[in-house]
This record gives sequence, C-alpha cells and structure tokens, in this order.
Amino acid sequence: MRYNLVTLGIKIYMCYNLKKTESVNTMFIVIDGPDGAGKSTLAKMLTEKLAEADRVLLTAEPTKTELGKKIRQILANGTEEEKSTLTELFVKDRGEHINDFIIPNVNDGYVVISDRYRYSTVCYQHLQGEETQKLVNLNKDFISPDITFIVTTDDVNVLLDRIANRGADRDFFETKTNLTIAIEEYSKMKEYFPQDNIVYIDCANTPEESLRIMVDVINEYKAGELNE
Repeated sequence: MRYNLVTLGIKIYMCYNLKKTESVNTMFIVIDGPDGAGKSTLAKMLTEKLAEADRVLLTAEPTKTELGKKIRQILANGTEEEKSTLTELFVKDRGEHINDFIIPNVNDGYVVISDRYRYSTVCYQHLQGEETQKLVNLNKDFISPDITFIVTTDDVNVLLDRIANRGADRDFFETKTNLTIAIEEYSKMKEYFPQDNIVYIDCANTPEESLRIMVDVINEYKAGELNE
C-alpha cells in the first residue's frame, strides 16, 4: 500500500511499504537519482540533521577504495575495453562496500547513508548498453536499504538547467537524451526491486523542503506508523 505525504504541502511522488526495523536507531539509508537532481547535497544535509540525535556515517558509491578509484578513473577517461568491465567492477565494489563498511557499521549502531547504490548501476550501465534485466539480476541479492530516497523529476529541463549552472563540461550521461532515459529508468526502480522501500522526491523542491520530507518519513518509519 502506498503512503502519501500530501499533508506536507510539498510534492512527493510515492512511498512504499515502509516497515519498522527491530532497532530503529540503526538504519541503512540510500539517496539516489539522476545527475543534476541534487542528491549529494541532500545526502550531506540529511547526515548533518540525523547526527543531531544519532551516530551517522555518510558513504558513497563508487567507494573510495582502490577498486572504487579504478571505477572513477575508467568513467573519466577509460578506453572502450575498460568501460566494458564497469558492470563487473561496480558489482564487486558494492559487495565489498556492504561487507566491509555498511553491515559492520549498522551492526555497531550507526545510521549509514549512501550516496548512490544499486539503482545507479542499473540506470547508468543500461545507458552504457547493458541489458536492464541482466543488471537487475546482478544486483537483486544485495541487501535492501531500510529506506531509499530517489530524488528525481519528470522534467528533464530541470536537470539540464542545474547541470548548466555548475559551469563544468557535461559528460556522456548529461545529455538531454541520456537524462531523459535516466529519468525513465529511475521511475521503474520499484518494479525492478519490488522488495525495496522507495520514496520518490521531486527535485524541484528546495533542499530544505526535501530534507523535511526525508526526516518526516524516517521519523514515521522509526515510529512504525507508516501504512503497509
């Protein structure tokens, strides 16, 4: 059943099947979404906000390990042959991230927030030519976050304007065509991962509005008051 936050007066798309965990002070939260949506800013803001009451760690994918650095190098200026190995590298990096960082820290009482997770791999490796179902199958057995916030839009021009305002050159993923595909792919993540608790947030909100939505969702999740 969907849980709708229309009473906030701020646009939020949908929220699915959020359930209370045994320990509400230890959580694994993901913030994901297409380039230009502002997810990294929100990840930092949410980390700072939750740190007022909990022990919180912010992480990201690709990771800062040697494997993660290799992925970033290939994304930046790798050969076509090297790029063909990216899916395998992303999956390996994620497995190590889960086993070496996420699970140990959640078990130690931390709230772990990850900037990107398997949803990015499905979206962006699809843009690199991989078949979607293959990508889903490679990622479906990884642990599900307690809550996933996908920050997105139905208007590609919102993303294009934000990317243009950064002043940096656009990369392969930041063309209008690819961003349009990315928006569509992110809209299907609940279909791809039906077991996941996914909240879609409109990136046209101000960062403060989106932060308020996320905190309200987390608080209701902790209280066990969300509809199933």
